[in-house]
Amino acid sequence: MSKEQNIAGVECSGWLRALGAVETSWLSTTVDSGQTYTHSATQCRGGGAVTMQFAPRPPPTFTNLRPCSWESWYTVMPQIILLFSGKRKSGKDFLTTHLQNLLADKCEVLKISHPIKSHWAKEKNLNLNELLGDSEYKEQYRLDMINWSEEMRAQDYGYFCRIACQDATDKPIWIVSDIRRKTDIKWFKEKYGDQTRTIRIIADEETRKKRGFIFKSGVDDVASECDLDDFVEWDLVLDNSEGKQKLEEQLSSILGLVSGL
Repeated sequence: MSKEQNIAGVECSGWLRALGAVETSWLSTTVDSGQTYTHSATQCRGGGAVTMQFAPRPPPTFTNLRPCSWESWYTVMPQIILLFSGKRKSGKDFLTTHLQNLLADKCEVLKISHPIKSHWAKEKNLNLNELLGDSEYKEQYRLDMINWSEEMRAQDYGYFCRIACQDATDKPIWIVSDIRRKTDIKWFKEKYGDQTRTIRIIADEETRKKRGFIFKSGVDDVASECDLDDFVEWDLVLDNSEGKQKLEEQLSSILGLVSGL
């Protein structure tokens, strides 16, 4: 015999509010008779009463369940995501650091390379802070990190983009300072659509050499440095060569992409 129990006046909050993200969520419980019942929680949108229906039947199969994960009902959504790309020693980190200082608490800087370097530091017992910085220490391990990350991307092109965004805070502007591949841009556009803006930082080779650039085979002639060479759909291109655009002019152009926030 089935039985129903109406529980009136129970506020739909916490995990019940999560259940409210779907029309009906099936759960199992054991009542005082010792028999296992299946019950459904319904009418749980925006608070209000919850109706619990109990029936002595086995729970439905997983094919009948509708997922209700944390991500499905709550996701941090910035208003604008600035995707920066540029070759080694083009000055993209210098520029994004100044942009971060200018925007202050309105922005957060994300690095796709951070989870790569974090894994490598743990795997090889290396200094993570040195790997994250702009030093010769990082260059010693760059080729190995590139090769490992390419293997991971072959399985899931958005793997590192997804991890980089997982711990992002609820700021209106995200600055992703190290976009390197077309698939990086593809992932962000698929996930965030019109909220993305793409920015390419260029610099001539003479300027880059003055900043310490030395060509390295297996690093500067592979996808991590060259995949975006023929990409043309940039929202903004900044020439960071010596004697070209001043820093103030570059920052002003970028701020034009986030005007109104």
